[in-house]
Amino acid sequence: MTIQSDLRVPIFAMEFDPSLATDGPSILRYNALLIGQRLSTGIRPQLKVDRVTSPEQGELFYGLGSQLALMIRAWFENNRGTELY
Repeated sequence: MTIQSDLRVPIFAMEFDPSLATDGPSILRYNALLIGQRLSTGIRPQLKVDRVTSPEQGELFYGLGSQLALMIRAWFENNRGTELY
């Protein structure tokens, strides 16, 4: 259906062009970065970007109960599909 250009009545009309839509999984890869404070009990150095794959790894890297470890735990409770750094 095409919306007529000479239509002069109050109406809301919308056209969709699905020609650029993709099928299947997304072709874009998403990454997330959390920035926060670590404790001295963490084993990873400061100002270093690390890939984190589990809440337990976050506790080991940045210290149990640290701001970063708590943020990482909350992240994995809500999102398991996005790469986290």
